[in-house]
Amino acid sequence: TKVLVMGNHDYMSMNTSGLTVAQAQERFSTMLGAEPNSHQVIKGYHFIGVSSESEGLDGTFTDTSMDWLKQQLDAAVADDPAKPIFVACHQAVKNTVYGSDQRGNSAFATLLADYPQVVFFSGHSHYPLENERAIYQKDFTAIHVPSLYYTVVETGTATNAYASPEALMFKVEESSMQVKRLKAKELTQIK
Repeated sequence: TKVLVMGNHDYMSMNTSGLTVAQAQERFSTMLGAEPNSHQVIKGYHFIGVSSESEGLDGTFTDTSMDWLKQQLDAAVADDPAKPIFVACHQAVKNTVYGSDQRGNSAFATLLADYPQVVFFSGHSHYPLENERAIYQKDFTAIHVPSLYYTVVETGTATNAYASPEALMFKVEESSMQVKRLKAKELTQIK
């Protein structure tokens, strides 16, 4: 099962192709067989995907999207308030994970503060996963998902931007959740 969300790149061709936001979302749905916003329950855990609504670098989220997300979070809490709720979005919540100070959106911050069981996944910044700031825990948990193609590195870091594939592995149990960071060598050992 996959949770697919739209990010700024999914809208970037709007200017050259003449697509509206609605048409770009329809193209996403047609080509990938997924809605821009989705809510699935997998093995008793809620997975919610929220898509940006423009090509804006930091994302655009209308009141309609915010209301929809709140309804989905409330439904997940009503189902089981003790279980984590997994939320995926292309853009990070501003000032949470590594890179979100420069490439983040503040739209979700106030809403998610009321849901400590949320685990919010985002990418967009292309920053490396090995930095401790890739995981944020305060009012909710935010986790930076690394790029599959390249990472952006700060001046003075030794990371080779094109030779650092990374991934996350989660182990979710009834009373705990563990996150493991995987580097290139570990990724080749996974079968």
